[in-house]
Amino acid sequence: MNIKKFLLGVSLFSIGYAYSQISNSGKLYISPNATLTLGGDFVNNTSAFFVNNGQAFFKSNLLNNGTLTYQLGEKGETNFVGDAIQKIENKRHINFYDLTFNNASAKSPFQIYGDIFVDNKATFFDGIVENDLFGGNIYFSDDAQYIIHPSNESYINGKVVKIGTSSFEFPIGNKEHYRNISISTPNDSQAVFSASYFLEANNTLFPNDKAEGVIEFVGSTEYWVLKQERGSSNLVVTLTWDKTTTSPEVLFGKKENIHVVRWDPVENIWKDEGGVVDVANQTVSTYSKIDKYGVFTLARIKDNAVLPGNLKVYNAISPNGDGFNDFLKIDRIENYPNNSLEIFNRWGALVYKATSYNNIDNVFDGYSQGSLTYKKQEKLPTGTYFYVLSYEYNAKMIRKQGHLYINDN
Repeated sequence: MNIKKFLLGVSLFSIGYAYSQISNSGKLYISPNATLTLGGDFVNNTSAFFVNNGQAFFKSNLLNNGTLTYQLGEKGETNFVGDAIQKIENKRHINFYDLTFNNASAKSPFQIYGDIFVDNKATFFDGIVENDLFGGNIYFSDDAQYIIHPSNESYINGKVVKIGTSSFEFPIGNKEHYRNISISTPNDSQAVFSASYFLEANNTLFPNDKAEGVIEFVGSTEYWVLKQERGSSNLVVTLTWDKTTTSPEVLFGKKENIHVVRWDPVENIWKDEGGVVDVANQTVSTYSKIDKYGVFTLARIKDNAVLPGNLKVYNAISPNGDGFNDFLKIDRIENYPNNSLEIFNRWGALVYKATSYNNIDNVFDGYSQGSLTYKKQEKLPTGTYFYVLSYEYNAKMIRKQGHLYINDN
């Protein structure tokens, strides 16, 4: 069947086509209250426009040689709901507003060829989306941060690209395991980041015995690749652990000793990027805001690498003026004046920064600094924050990350 006319959709509520192949050579428009179901292959030819402001259901292959998009201000939904392998191929221009994958016919029923863009929401009900094997890429725009239901049954296997300045959780995995990686808000409006996950041994490419001295064991069963494709930005990076994929040696013992590590291709060594552990959600975050990217995995650091010099950070303050816990106390920090302290909120925004912290007249008392996220001397709300402490000890810089709770009551 060859669709040649422009469907106005004024009185259109639902149209279904069950032909083996449908070819559009003109303009196809789905109005906001309309539904179009395509049972056979759909071919959008070179000069064709397919504008979806309503609901489109594809039960077979989508081959786009023209333009497939939606109108600004509208909220088109595109659903891939086949009962066999579905090929999604783009040779020119595809922009989805909302995109849903729901196909239980195989473990990996979706095959992506070319680049497709998601501008708002992606929902993963059933079926793994294969990018890697077919040379496809899925891009999420600046406002697309609404990811629903990724799981071991439905995620993206291959590279996912995020454009813009919003934080993002990459819905990626490999070999029937969903293993996401998250980034905080980039500070560069031109930032573009990509991520992919590999459930495979990393020791051959990135030898685990080549690691900084504070690292006791580098996970050898999985790794993530996070790249900065464009722009220049520092990020908080969050990895997850899972007992079915993460090296048991990493998970054994104190969870606070699990850190994020990065392979440095210049020095050919695994480097400790720090770690703030959230046991409930099984995540580890690098609140030092890294600026170098590449291969990441989880590792266990040595017990005796935590706070050399017998420093102790008290991780709660109540700045209410009663004389108790009014500021963040760090025992013996005055013995190491070459130090710096950074404090971030839960979204990775810097709210406090100091050098030569000393427990006397240079302290964090629950108020923000000027030129940061909050106005100068604005009292920070009750909640959990994260600190990064760096100090010189025996001619080496030591770095410690951890939680800090502010009780403004």
